[in-house]
Amino acid sequence: MKKCLLFTFDYELFLGERSGLVKDCMIDPTEKLLSIFDKYGVTSIFFVDTTYLALLKEKAGTHKKCAEDFKTVALQIQKLIQKKHYVFPHIHPHWKDAKYDPSTNQWSLMDISRYRFHYLTETERAQTFKSSMDVLQEIISPVDASYQINGFRAGGWCLQPFTDFMPYFKEFGIKYDFSVLPLVYQLSSVQYFDFSASPVKPVYYFDDDVVSEMLGGPFIELASSIINISPATRLINKFYLQYLLRIKKDHTYSRGEGQLPVHMDGNAASGKGISILNPSYQPASLETMNAVKMPAYIHYFNENDYLQFVSHPKMLSNHNIETTARFLKKVTKKYDIEYDFVKLISS
Repeated sequence: MKKCLLFTFDYELFLGERSGLVKDCMIDPTEKLLSIFDKYGVTSIFFVDTTYLALLKEKAGTHKKCAEDFKTVALQIQKLIQKKHYVFPHIHPHWKDAKYDPSTNQWSLMDISRYRFHYLTETERAQTFKSSMDVLQEIISPVDASYQINGFRAGGWCLQPFTDFMPYFKEFGIKYDFSVLPLVYQLSSVQYFDFSASPVKPVYYFDDDVVSEMLGGPFIELASSIINISPATRLINKFYLQYLLRIKKDHTYSRGEGQLPVHMDGNAASGKGISILNPSYQPASLETMNAVKMPAYIHYFNENDYLQFVSHPKMLSNHNIETTARFLKKVTKKYDIEYDFVKLISS
């Protein structure tokens, strides 16, 4: 039986008070992933935090460590392209307000007033999207001049209103979007998205509204997957995480500091959706798929022909990476798996 398994990654630093270091958050965990993917022939997708890269390039002229980090990240992106993985832009606009500490070579991103693309002026949006595409093109062209940067994921899933993005999708040839969590919503003034009325299907076409399917529309949505975690599993997982933290010392907390949870400002979405804060449901991700939760992921994949992981190298512990290998070992024994989203769409 043929099934589709998409491994997608937001390739970025931590986005709070302490960003962490490039080597710890991006380079090392990605190398561990690649060793597994090479074994199973996985084609994955990396959404590079291009707003960070553009800022890093800007600072490279005055800060040696920024120049070194830019080169290190660029080399790994080129390696991804050479290995036939996909690399697309991922925009977190509040990098524009990040503060750099040369003594630690880390960043503070506590100013979240421009967290959403929607909060930028039209001039800022145009500049931000162009610099994102330019910096990726600069890095990728030396190893593959014909590579098409035609996919995108919005930072924090904040793709709405899509009319903010649509002119730049058209200008730069973005065809594929990976920002939708079907039925899920978050109604905060900082992080805002409402996919409660989205089609409940893995792939669909759309035009000016990302939650409104339009046959033959100019853009294609490849939706993320949502996993149901039972109360019993959540309870067992709570104790298991303490075991990993205190006994195994296997965690990522020392790498950096993310933002504090953003709670909703309102109570209602546009339909019968699922709050992102609902503990019974979670976006499928490698950083949450440990030994306790893996059976829920296996069950989901047994029941569905499509599973998309939305993961972050910065969040992956050794246990998560080992669990990824075990997951692949199990599912590849049972199914014929397609990892390439382009082949999925064309089939």
